[in-house]
Amino acid sequence: MKYLNLSGKFILGSALTALVITLLSLYLVGEKFQEGLFWTFFKPVDIFIYNFIPIFLMVVFLAFFFGSLQVSILVNSIFWMLLSYINVLKIQYRQEFLFASDIKLVREALLMAKKYSLKLDPKLVVIFVVFGLAVFAWSLLFSRGRIPMNLEVRCLGSLISLFIFIYLASNFMMDPVRFQDLGVNSGLNTWQGLNNYASKGFAYPLVYSFKDSRGYIYDDYNEKEALETDKAYQDADIPAGQKVNFMCIMLESYKDFYKFQNPRMVFRENPYAYWYQLKNEIISGNLYVDTFGGGTLVTEKMFWSGYKHSPNYTTDRKTHVSYFKDQGYRAEAFHPSDGLFNNRKNLYPKVGFDNFFYEQNYFSKAVREGILPDCEFFPELMRIFKDRASQDQPYFSWSITYQGHGPYPTEPLEPGQEIVTKQDGYDENQYWAFNHYLRGVKDTTENLKYLVDNLRDQEPTILILFGDHCPSMGDQAIGMSMMGIPCDLSSLEGSVNTYETPYIVWANPAAKELFAGKNLVGQGPNLDANLLMDYVFKTLGWRGDKYTAFSQDYMDRQSVMKDNFFFENGQWTLKLSDQGEKIRKNVLNYEYYLSRQKRNK
Repeated sequence: MKYLNLSGKFILGSALTALVITLLSLYLVGEKFQEGLFWTFFKPVDIFIYNFIPIFLMVVFLAFFFGSLQVSILVNSIFWMLLSYINVLKIQYRQEFLFASDIKLVREALLMAKKYSLKLDPKLVVIFVVFGLAVFAWSLLFSRGRIPMNLEVRCLGSLISLFIFIYLASNFMMDPVRFQDLGVNSGLNTWQGLNNYASKGFAYPLVYSFKDSRGYIYDDYNEKEALETDKAYQDADIPAGQKVNFMCIMLESYKDFYKFQNPRMVFRENPYAYWYQLKNEIISGNLYVDTFGGGTLVTEKMFWSGYKHSPNYTTDRKTHVSYFKDQGYRAEAFHPSDGLFNNRKNLYPKVGFDNFFYEQNYFSKAVREGILPDCEFFPELMRIFKDRASQDQPYFSWSITYQGHGPYPTEPLEPGQEIVTKQDGYDENQYWAFNHYLRGVKDTTENLKYLVDNLRDQEPTILILFGDHCPSMGDQAIGMSMMGIPCDLSSLEGSVNTYETPYIVWANPAAKELFAGKNLVGQGPNLDANLLMDYVFKTLGWRGDKYTAFSQDYMDRQSVMKDNFFFENGQWTLKLSDQGEKIRKNVLNYEYYLSRQKRNK
């Protein structure tokens, strides 16, 4: 009877602890994402159950693992509440849910968090303090001496709870159809990524996101069809005498807000003046990226790989960079900041780059210590480019800037330094942050003139510039709505506005002469980031490798392919035609086949 009472106490303690943690984690998502969302987590009750299960089983698992329910209660409370709060912050400032794969970026997150002045919500502080005190008092009822566990019981209990979790996760919680169907009563557009995750609570979507941590998997993959497509294409060399140099630069948080002028956003000057001035000698257009306020690496991978969904680069893969390498190019990458961010130091060799120059191994000695603004980064980049381009080998240069990265200061600028006129109803801090951002954009744009002017007398060179994503616009993108820019992700207009960044392709005089029969000036098409290099190849008359040629053949019909909006046959649409859906499936299928192929050096 004694052990029966102890077992009942153990189960009751575990269940009540998990219940309280579950309710509080759901409350944090519901409270901070959309009013009334919390109550939809019980309609149907499956959502609540799927959030409760992993928390409850983790409480049980750690209780057996440590041999103490008290320790498990304390560890689980801290763990789940910390993750729940991080999730709230990520939603507010990045418009993105917390994924299991984010655990790999803990170092970057801690470094970046130091740069932000995160506002502590007094209400949340009170909730956490009360919760912490209550949990501590509750845990005292289950001190180690009250529930004896020998080693055999601990091992058996740990294994059973772990196997139950694996079974439930693999058979129910990881089911994509079930995941998509749940949350439809939330009132959110669950076809939009952030909404889809938020409509399911916290623990459940967090567990579901482990699917992504395994790397991209195309569930409808058909290898036979992929091989049939593959037979239709051949790798092609760059035509003789046309191996021009490339300078490709992804500009941090560079977005054209000047085009969105409206009565709620009045510009005193055009911070993109030089960008606009260049339009009579460039190809210019818009990219539609997959992230907002962050996710630089996502856009980066799409550009230099050519894939919408990049594989895990644990081995050498075929990319646009590796294609240039195979064509005899020297390929180098540059970033005037920490080279360990996003694991670029280890990633780039697998992509095909010969060298990677970053703060620790180069710029801190060659220029100065610390992150370099564009006025210091571009001259050094240009110096290296001229040196490499003068050698008897074609050159491919890839760079990611840092200037433009948030957070942005909220202190008032000197009178007359404002770029956007202040209006009634503006959030004070967001207004000044936006003006500081625009002053950085102006500086970046003016420094681009240095690059263009220095490339004019070089050997044939193509310069490609584009933005990686929209800057973080405050809690729930308050900056965009404050400025009168439609940004509701449940609408087509809002999605297009939110994920749009500009691009330009500029050929210097020697390159224009080399490609005299090609039109290298004018309006470029709307493009997914993975199609930009394919489009450049097509414009130059190159077919490239198999996947580049394949991409060129479909991009005229379908050049933007998101989960919930598309650019098909020259029109924006929320739903593809039957033919468009067929193209999309063929693209995803063939991409999955080729992206997983190892590259033989």
